[in-house]
Amino acid sequence: MTVETYINKLMDETGLTPKEIHDLVNKKKEEFKGLISDESALLMIAKELKVDIQTQEKEYLNEIEVKIKDISVGMKNITLIGRVNEIYKIFTFNRSDGTEGHVGSFLLNDESGAIRIVLWDEDTKILNHKNFVKNEIVKIYNAYAKNGRDGFVEIHIGKFGKIILSPDDIDHKKIPKITEKYIDIKDIGSNIRSASIKGKVIRITPISEFVRNDGTEGKVRSLTIGDSTGTIRVVFWNEDINKIKNFQVGDNISITQLTPKLSNLNSKKYELVANPSTNLAKSKDDVEIKADFVEKIADLQNRENLVSFKGVITSIDSLREVSLKSGKEVSVLGFEISDDTDYIKITAWREIAVELSKNLKLNQPVALKNVKIRFNDRFNRNEVTYLAISEIENINEKIRTVNLNRSQGVGTRSEFQGKSTKIESIDHSGFFEIKGNIVKEIDLDKNELFIYDACPICSKKINNCNHGDKENPVKRMILKVLLDDETGSIRATFFGDKAERLLGISADEIAQINDVEQVLKKLAGKYLIIRGRAELNNFYETNTYDLNVSDFEEIDSNEEVNNLLQEIHSFE
Repeated sequence: MTVETYINKLMDETGLTPKEIHDLVNKKKEEFKGLISDESALLMIAKELKVDIQTQEKEYLNEIEVKIKDISVGMKNITLIGRVNEIYKIFTFNRSDGTEGHVGSFLLNDESGAIRIVLWDEDTKILNHKNFVKNEIVKIYNAYAKNGRDGFVEIHIGKFGKIILSPDDIDHKKIPKITEKYIDIKDIGSNIRSASIKGKVIRITPISEFVRNDGTEGKVRSLTIGDSTGTIRVVFWNEDINKIKNFQVGDNISITQLTPKLSNLNSKKYELVANPSTNLAKSKDDVEIKADFVEKIADLQNRENLVSFKGVITSIDSLREVSLKSGKEVSVLGFEISDDTDYIKITAWREIAVELSKNLKLNQPVALKNVKIRFNDRFNRNEVTYLAISEIENINEKIRTVNLNRSQGVGTRSEFQGKSTKIESIDHSGFFEIKGNIVKEIDLDKNELFIYDACPICSKKINNCNHGDKENPVKRMILKVLLDDETGSIRATFFGDKAERLLGISADEIAQINDVEQVLKKLAGKYLIIRGRAELNNFYETNTYDLNVSDFEEIDSNEEVNNLLQEIHSFE
């Protein structure tokens, strides 16, 4: 049938004018980016307007094949040829009319890209066909393109569409087979539909069971995989969790056909989700993880994923127990590494935290390898997580930290930097060293001195701890003072032994004293050098910071004046 004859047929059966038909043809060709002829466009328009199509006109269907890269939202009557890549689960649902429906999907590849194909009801049965496997060729007729929930364009096969498995009219040799291409973890992002990775198992979480909104039960488990470019969480749901039962931390592993998505735990990070097509295998080749070495700690604020660096241990927190959402108690240890450009906080968990707490030494120069950068929203800066693949090594190297106003942990006066920060300049969270006088008496009515029964193991309030030794509590105190250095004032909080040292009396002793105020009056006017972490006080509408004291020392004001005079004379 010629173009002119076809237009006449459309005019007769629809009442459209030649100009209106011509505009529809141009619009349809534009929709398919010029990949179709006038005849094919007229055929598609006729089908949409429900004009009868004769058998001899169907030859034009072969002309409407498109490549995946050329598909855009809104295209209709699409014919597509490619190879099956990933096959996803079939879901059953109830429609509003009470009938049962089914929806399933698979990932189709051609030489230009990949796209999800969505099937409904009876069409989903093909997904369970014994020959519907990876690399098998399928041909799809009369499909349409729309936006998927993941933001990617996807193809739907509607009521009038059709899918053919292993079509006879296709030369299979001309369609390249899909081969696995492994990518670096750092390259996983929104532009990738399917990912295959190689790496080392860093962590395996326990199986977590949950109840869905419809009352059914589900299970989830995850692996953390690392390579030299980073780490990523790989999530397995329901029956797929059986795929990881024979793997353990330290195994070298390859995983194919994973789906990238934004993490539910951190909306700025990607994770990988397993599906029925996902395959795991242990690798005989050791995956060498060698993160980039960063020369200066300040530069860590501009890095992501895995890094290596060196510095001096300038602060070590006490090993403590924390409760996870699951209710499980785990060990956690924090410490800081500094150089002459900045400091950074490192956190270790579980058995690693316990082991490090035995070996870390204050002021020891160290080299850290393969640690993971993470962003702390609370303090608006990068911090570091110590992983199972991380290493720390003592080094015999002098590393300066003199320009830092940061905490160096509990120690002698010689460990203070001697270059204090003015209180008025503290405008962000972090560690600072300040000098000032206690300028206000302690107000007992405002709980500026608080004494409580604490667990002897973890120092938590006895009612908030799970160690069970509630019959032998110890007294612990918290003391808050106001410190002033003439540029401004800041509330400083002393915990436990630091509060006892400042008062010169134990929590047990002060709990038995009737006239506590007489003891507290001795604090007014004391001149202190304090090292601690500044944190934003959310109680006030203005940006007010409080200081949690990690170390302090009382200063003799006369000695301080003499030191200043000597410093002045040194410049003369």
